[in-house]
Amino acid sequence: MFPLVNAGTQEEEISSLIYNYAISIPNLEVEEVVSKFKSLHKKLEVRPSSASHDNLIRYCCDLQKVHAALDIVDLMRQSGLAVSIKTLQPILHASERSFDLDLVDLNTL
Repeated sequence: MFPLVNAGTQEEEISSLIYNYAISIPNLEVEEVVSKFKSLHKKLEVRPSSASHDNLIRYCCDLQKVHAALDIVDLMRQSGLAVSIKTLQPILHASERSFDLDLVDLNTL
């Protein structure tokens, strides 16, 4: 991936590639996928895109890991990225599916 950074590839494209790589690693728990996502962005000095964060949130929610998805939302907010309704919808749906509706306090988002 280092040649991509040096070749001037757009950061959003690299962020998307990192996301796809992280979720493709076999036998990783969701928390390990999130950790790999973060560490590769840091190692390559690439800022994670909103789209990659959104994809990672959907990935977590598809696997019923709502707490991990909420941690990613917190990370987005700390990074100064906008958190849209589109970003929150998978979390709300996953919370509803798992009957864990008290996980999300919309006042903090």
